Amino acid sequence: MPSSNTAKPSAQHKDRPTRIFRAMWDADGVYFYQAFRPSIAEYAVANQTFTDCPDFHATRMTWIKPSFGWVLYRSGYATKANQERILRIQVSHEDVAELLSWCVCGHGGGGSMGRIQWDPERDLQHGDGQDPRKMPMTRAIQIGLSRDVSHLYVRSIRKIEDVTELAHQVHAAHQKAVNGKDAEEAMESARVDLPQEREYVPHMELEDLRKIGMDTVGQWSREDGE
Repeated sequence: MPSSNTAKPSAQHKDRPTRIFRAMWDADGVYFYQAFRPSIAEYAVANQTFTDCPDFHATRMTWIKPSFGWVLYRSGYATKANQERILRIQVSHEDVAELLSWCVCGHGGGGSMGRIQWDPERDLQHGDGQDPRKMPMTRAIQIGLSRDVSHLYVRSIRKIEDVTELAHQVHAAHQKAVNGKDAEEAMESARVDLPQEREYVPHMELEDLRKIGMDTVGQWSREDGE
């Protein structure tokens, strides 16, 4: 059974956006989101892997996101070209730590194998009909993987499921909110299957967490055998 970590957000950066890794996770692993064209999504769901998928190119940088709100923003609620399907992908705790260990934090240059970016979080509960609401004081982690690390990610995948319909439900609810028509009822309906995202601390040393830009303070507990 993988160990579990708990950490507190840093109290020393109150004047800037917080960088806390939030995700849907459980004892078996962490869940990430990616948007794909239908041919890739259908292959991945049917085979529970991207290996040997003709349209998936692991040598290119691929971005994984633990924030469902952010993938909705990036894909236009699964309406943009080549992003019409959204997949939820499970990776074990150990493999998440391994993938992050290859990443460099920051925009621009560097991180040819793996890259971390912290971008404004997006609010699942509110939107303007075009995008989920921007949360400027909260940052969501984006993880870019390329070359050997992208191949490692593909080998690490434990489960793949299609959540495109949920994306469309949230979009419809946000549109109703803008129009003032049954918005609360629509969101209540969508919330039934909304991911319960909470703070997550990768199973890494404190210094390594700081290197990827996470706000943490002190030590955290690891309780084996949960």
